[in-house]
This record gives sequence, structure tokens and C-alpha cells, in this order.
Amino acid sequence: MLLARARSVCYDTPIKVFGTLAMALLKLFADDRETDDVFRVAVTGIGMVSSVGRNREEVWRSVQRGEQGCKLRRNIAGISGLDLPVAGCDWVDLEAPTPERAIVMAKIAAKEALEDCELELQSIDRSRFAVSTSAHFGDTHFIYDQVHQSEPSYPWWNCWLPNAGCVRLAEHFQLDGLRLCHSTACASSLISIIMAVRQLQDHQCDFVLAGGMEAVHPLMASAFQRMGVLAPGGECPASACKPFDRSRNGFVLGEGSAMLVLERSVDAKQRGAKIYGEIVAAQLLSEASHVTSLDDSAASLSRMLNSLLRRACWQPEQVDYINAHGTGTEQNDRNELTAVEQVFGRISSPLAMSSIKGMIGHTINAAGSLELATTLLAIRDGYRPGTRNLIERESIGCTDCLAENGTKTNVDHAIKMSVAFGGHLAAIAIQKSSSKLQRPMVGLDPSARVRSTVGTNGDSFSDHRMAATSRKAS
Repeated sequence: MLLARARSVCYDTPIKVFGTLAMALLKLFADDRETDDVFRVAVTGIGMVSSVGRNREEVWRSVQRGEQGCKLRRNIAGISGLDLPVAGCDWVDLEAPTPERAIVMAKIAAKEALEDCELELQSIDRSRFAVSTSAHFGDTHFIYDQVHQSEPSYPWWNCWLPNAGCVRLAEHFQLDGLRLCHSTACASSLISIIMAVRQLQDHQCDFVLAGGMEAVHPLMASAFQRMGVLAPGGECPASACKPFDRSRNGFVLGEGSAMLVLERSVDAKQRGAKIYGEIVAAQLLSEASHVTSLDDSAASLSRMLNSLLRRACWQPEQVDYINAHGTGTEQNDRNELTAVEQVFGRISSPLAMSSIKGMIGHTINAAGSLELATTLLAIRDGYRPGTRNLIERESIGCTDCLAENGTKTNVDHAIKMSVAFGGHLAAIAIQKSSSKLQRPMVGLDPSARVRSTVGTNGDSFSDHRMAATSRKAS
């Protein structure tokens, strides 16, 4: 028996040593430094504003309930006939210049995120606190003032430049670190967060306020309408945006902002910060076939997802949830479904993917940050939100797109991806923190839409909320 045990040690030990060395070399040459705890980035604060809520928990609970913030907005900015369904934050002064409205929302979200991270701003070196945000639409109202008034109603630099929001957030909260601003269409805020992660990994800063902001501008609305990518409102604007549905016919513009506080995981753990999740990898790529069209093969998006998994050192079956870009346009949804099928189609685990744009609209510059924040809350509470207005799923692949209702399940590994005009592709891999500092689970809203049966083909399922309503009715 002793001889057999000795032989086992002799044979097993070299194999184990070789396996360990192989994995170390693989990580080294695959540029997987993000997977080391030193290079991971923790999200320690979240602030959110959208058409369905004025703060983080209000937005999140509305998403759980499947509430839809879309309403028909007539004569946008006084333009006769420009009537569109908009998931707007109408409680923010509609008469104010569009970028000013976006900045107001960003300030609200930023204040909540900074309070949420429980940092004593007075006791830290603010020159090490950076700001990285999306751009926003420039202030055309200022041009009107120049033409029709002898004196403009406010200084041109307040909103004119697309990075004005970034500057004013930094100044308002006295954050004196580096400032970054990206204008990459509806991937802007996700890319701004990815760039914030890079700055932390390179020790250019110690904390970053990162995210995006958006308010509907008449030029943007009319341009998208002329392109034919907006869903017609009709008599039911709430059901206009239908991600992954066979009858989808465009997206609905949305307004809002989400701001995150990021810091290196090792620093967050050292100060005892509560963590929503850890960013373990990020990947950027381009879709070079056309400025606004996507390649039917989804080759670029598939390549990006494969690269992201490699950088995160994840196997496809480890991913519990994908928060899709999911605009409800013909090309985008087909492209995402194709790519996800190519990368994850062979796994047997119950992967789910959904889009929340049927609830909050397409918030363009703010989309990536709002949807990443939602994904982090999905990790915290173990709830994958459903895709509203998905009745008959597009036939590509068999990934569960959570038609109408979400599912209650542990979410340990998740991906957020953005697919933007201009060929911008971006994705982030997030995982639940293994430390005791992971934010504790918060119970779901009593009216949350929770599917009682797991499925993969987009069929309708009963949910606890509906069942409760039926019992009450009977």
C-alpha cells in the first residue's frame, strides 16, 4: 500500500506542477492580468436616474416589476409633427437646454454613487479621484441665443462642448484627478468605464467616478427618425420597443444617467468597502463593415466575446447572465443572437440574456452605464431581469431571452456588452466578489416579475406576480 502511494505521488506531483506552470504561462501570454486580484477593479458605489425611477433602488425595483417609462412626447422641442415615444425623465425641466438636462441627471446619479461608496471625500487626496464619462449632445440652443438675442442667456462653455458634463461633474464634486470623455455613440459610457478601469490598473488614479448621461435632443430624435430606426409609437408607446421579438421594428429613445465609483479591488477590500461586483476583464473591438449596419455573420462580435472570455479566464458555461445591447432593431438583435449562439451555443448550463430597453428605452450615451449598473444589481440580488414586449422570439439560436419575466437565481458571472453605430463594440466581464465584503442580497420587490419555469425558446411563462393577481381575482 505504501509502495502504491509512493508511486502515486511520483506520478501525480509532476503532472500537478506542470499543470500549474501551464496555467501561469497561459495567463501571462494571454494578457490576462485583469484576473489577478491586484488588477481587478471593484464597483463600490452606484447612482441611477431613469424614466422609471429617480434613484438606484427605485429604478431597480421598477425594472423588477417590469415597469415601462415610455410615453408619447408630442412636438419635441417645439418641432411640429415630431411626435415620438420617449422614455423620458419629464420631471427634469423640459424647457432647459438638452445638455443641461443631461448634466442635472448626471449630478443626481453622481451624488448618490459618491454617498453609496462611503468614502470620506474630505480625508482623501482628491487629485487622485478621476472622472470618466460619456459625451453628450452639444448645446444648439446657444446658437439660437446668438442669433436671436444680443446677449446669450448663459456662458457658452456651460453645455456647448460634448465634454462639458465631465468637466462640470468634476468641478461640482471637487474631483481633481484626470478627466476622460468618450463619444462613441451608444457604447460611450461603457467605453468610458473600461477606460476608467485601465487608469486604475495603471495607477493613474485611485478612484474614478465613471458613467454616462443622456437627454433627448430634437436633432438626435429627428435624425434617428429619418434613418428609420425608431419604433413608431402608435396607440401603445409602452410596447413600441420589442427586443428580440420577431415583430420588432426599432428602438425608443430614453433619458437618464448612471454613475459608478470604481477603485482597485485590493484597495477597496483594505478599506472595508462594500462591493457590488468586480470587473475582471474588458474587451474593445470594431465592426468595420459599415458605419451603421452590422455584418450578418456577427464575426466581430463573436471574436470580442471569445477574447473577453479568454482574458477573464472563464469557460463559456460559467457565464450566468448577459445583459445585451438589445435595441429592438432588426440588425442589432439578429447580430447579438448570432454571436451568442456561436460562442455559447454548445453549453448545457442555463445561460440567460435579456435587454431592459423595453422598460427604460435606449438611453444612447448613458445606455452602457445604466445597463452595467443593472447587471451589478442582478449579481447582488440574484435576479436576471426579463425582456419586456418579447412575445415571439426571433428564431436564431436557443439562448433564453427571458421573455417578459425575470428569473431568481444566483448570478456569479455576468457580461455586459454594447454594440454602437460607428462600429464600436465593447464588453465587460463582472463577477461576484469572493470576499465577505460583497454587498448582501436585497429582497425582490413583492410585485417583481419572476418566471416560475425555466425555458429557452422565448415562450410565455407564468410568474409569481401574475399568479398572485389571479388568486386575488378569484
